[in-house]
Parts: sequence; structure tokens; C-alpha cells
Amino acid sequence: MLSLKNVVISLFKKIDSYGIDCCVLRGYELLPNTVINDLDFFVKESDVSKFYSILVELSSFFDASLKITTVRQGVFKTEICFTDFTLKVDFWYQLTFVGLHYVKSSEILSSKTLNPNGLFFIPTPEMELNVSFTKEVLHNQWVRDDKSSHLRSLLNKSSSIPFGFNRTKFESVLSKSGVKQFKLFLEVLFFILKLNIKHFGVVNVFINVLAFYAVKYSNKYKKKSLDKLLISGARL
Repeated sequence: MLSLKNVVISLFKKIDSYGIDCCVLRGYELLPNTVINDLDFFVKESDVSKFYSILVELSSFFDASLKITTVRQGVFKTEICFTDFTLKVDFWYQLTFVGLHYVKSSEILSSKTLNPNGLFFIPTPEMELNVSFTKEVLHNQWVRDDKSSHLRSLLNKSSSIPFGFNRTKFESVLSKSGVKQFKLFLEVLFFILKLNIKHFGVVNVFINVLAFYAVKYSNKYKKKSLDKLLISGARL
């Protein structure tokens, strides 16, 4: 009988055989036995098309249906529907908030490490701390209760802390998990905005922000993003 574990292992083996530069961003602790909500991959942008072709092959081999459920700037979200279960696979090639890059793609992949089970790569504790904490603050304006203990664990393994925070300040933020922290949100947002202006210039930052909303709300720009996958007739 086909199991989710077998499918996940097959996916990792195909990624390895194709030589795709990627890592599992988070929620990897119980893999391949258990998938927590979905599989979140970060993929080198030039490998995005190859990564999608693996999902096509996988779904075809197991006689499953593959659907693209969401297209956003820097990410495609998919579902592979089997007879008895559904595997959600999200693959990111940029990490942005309203068009502002908050982690360099090259740094995520250049520092990745092999997971102890040898099946896939994961970010370093420092990188995962940066990605997970920034995402929590920017998208939620707080740190969720179910995330704070994991972030604290990453903090204890990390040699650096995001945004120049010291350990005391970071611990203070985590101790207020579940509480809206709008001041923290603004602090992180302006920090990232300044970095983006420094690296890309004001005009390009403005263009990136416009591109974010164009992809989010315009079917025309969604289609342009889908063209990255070299596919036609993808269902949204």
C-alpha cells in the first residue's frame, strides 16, 4: 500500500538524482515519516523549472493529480492528490515581504547542511532562525506560541542573532509570544527596507514592491510567473 513516507522518500531521491540545489526550510524534524502541514523547500531560482518537473514525474508515476494552488512573488504552492492522502509542496526561490527581500537566496543555499538522516539538506541554525523569526514578525506581527520554543532552541544553537539584536532582547521578544508587537514589526520592516535600498537602490525597491502586488492580484502577472515552470494550462 502506498504511504506518504514512500512518496516523500521518492521525492528526495529524485531531487538528489537531478542535482537540484535546494533545502527543506522548516518542519523537517520528523521527515520522512511525518509531514507537518506541508513540505517547504527553498530552491535555487535557475532550478525552479527542474524542481517542478520532478513533481510532475512523481505525480504521474504514482497516478496522482498535481495542482498549483498559489502563485506569489518568489513561491509556488502545490498539492499532489493521491487516493488516500494529499501532499502539499511549497517551493520558494525568493523570500520577500511585499517585495522586500529579507534573506539573500545565495546565503541560504551556500550554507545549507546535510540532515542527519542523509536524505535532504537543511538550513544552518543561524539561517533558519533568521528566516523563521523574520517571517513570524513580518507576516503576523508577533511570534506564535507554537513557534517560540523552536526559535529558542535555534537561538541556543546559533552563533549570530538577526537584526543585530542581543540575546537579552531576543529572549524578551520570545517571552511575549502570542502578543502583537507592532513596534517590533516596524523595527524589523525598516531594517529590511534600508538593506533593500542599500543593495538594490530606491527605484528597484519600488519596482520590486509593485511586482509583488502585480503577481498577487493580476492573472496576467501570475501567468508570467508560471512561465518560469515552462508549463501551460496550469490550474489556479
